[in-house]
Amino acid sequence: MRRKWFLCALLGTLLLSELVPAAQAAGLRASIATGRVALNGQAIDNAAAEYPLLVYKDITYIPMTFHLCRFLGLATEWDEYSRTLTITRTGGTGEYVPDTGHSRRSGGVSVTPVDYPVIVNDEKIDNSTARWPLFNYGGVTYFPLTWAFAVDDFGWDYHWNAESGLEIDSAGGTPYVTPPIVNPANPPISTRELSEGELVNAASRAWVTAAWGSCPEDLTVELTGEWTLETIKSAIGKGLGEHVKGTLLEGRLTEVSIPYTFQLPAAMRAGDVLKVPYTASYRGNEIVLPSGRSFVPSSSSEEATATVRLGQGWQGAADIGFQAGQELYKRLAECAKIADLTAVSGSEGYYDASSAILAAVNANLDAAGLPYRAGSMSIGSYVNPYWTKPGYSQTLEYTVGFSPKEEYAPADPFFEVTAQCTLLTVEG
Repeated sequence: MRRKWFLCALLGTLLLSELVPAAQAAGLRASIATGRVALNGQAIDNAAAEYPLLVYKDITYIPMTFHLCRFLGLATEWDEYSRTLTITRTGGTGEYVPDTGHSRRSGGVSVTPVDYPVIVNDEKIDNSTARWPLFNYGGVTYFPLTWAFAVDDFGWDYHWNAESGLEIDSAGGTPYVTPPIVNPANPPISTRELSEGELVNAASRAWVTAAWGSCPEDLTVELTGEWTLETIKSAIGKGLGEHVKGTLLEGRLTEVSIPYTFQLPAAMRAGDVLKVPYTASYRGNEIVLPSGRSFVPSSSSEEATATVRLGQGWQGAADIGFQAGQELYKRLAECAKIADLTAVSGSEGYYDASSAILAAVNANLDAAGLPYRAGSMSIGSYVNPYWTKPGYSQTLEYTVGFSPKEEYAPADPFFEVTAQCTLLTVEG
């Protein structure tokens, strides 16, 4: 999913409706948001909402009600004993339940900062020093839609302009996975302000934009000497180096990749012309973030095609290693195809499709006798089956990364294959 990299001053986030706060600190004044609002394509009647979007210091705030959280792909949990609110990104979207029933209104309202612990994706929020604090209105916690919350934590795309208003799209996100080093009982503390998130995303946007446009429409190179996969990559790399001279990417090329779907001719001769698909990867300078952590922006181009002319040189057979890799790739691609998945409807929880797919693929690998394991997984967005009715069907697109279990890699020690399966919700 490509993110829509829009910066906007008018934004906000959501929170839980069952929450009744204790006595709060001194109150604040916010105003009911005006203008058009669309959440996952659903137009919102904010003026008549029981829990309307609010604006504080030019930042839009969203209420974390039970139904709205699930509609936008968030799971919430309130611990009455410790008075702690926990929010986790699920990567799915639930059913939209309208928030209506209030007489139309506008203008200012009184809100109060929250005084209980709030943990987002295993990270405790320091509300005491935040420029845009979490606050309560009508017994519901409200989140500011800063870049750090909306994009970094919740994985949303959003933008605002005077014509279409505020638009938030939570589809296409991925579930949050707790890193092994994080202790949920003592999570790190952050104010989740704009500065660090904006710095990271601004650098990433620059590299994504530059990398996508780095491959010329017509790249023609001549290959002399040995005709192998590595010399083809090297020739394309030299051609790209000339193409990006004087740009942000000069000297930043890290790799040229050629997919195993490319077929080398069985016999090659001087004067032959090959059409070779490829992608190029680039890395920027290391950036030190306000937290002290470092970040290196990187990105890859869209797939392009290079024209490779075979000049006078080696007249031997095609690259045997790459041909072996092609055959192995075909066998792994077959193992990536799995039977349809089923999940039970009607109970609260999160269905981990990634784990189910990895288990099925690894079972295929064992049956095929291949010394590889499916160790990495990326998956497109899907609706949590627990939130859907029996009979609901959805197509999942996923990419599996294969790694050798032993020193057996006839061409490349790492392969990726993209495939699809169907996820069906069944009766519990």
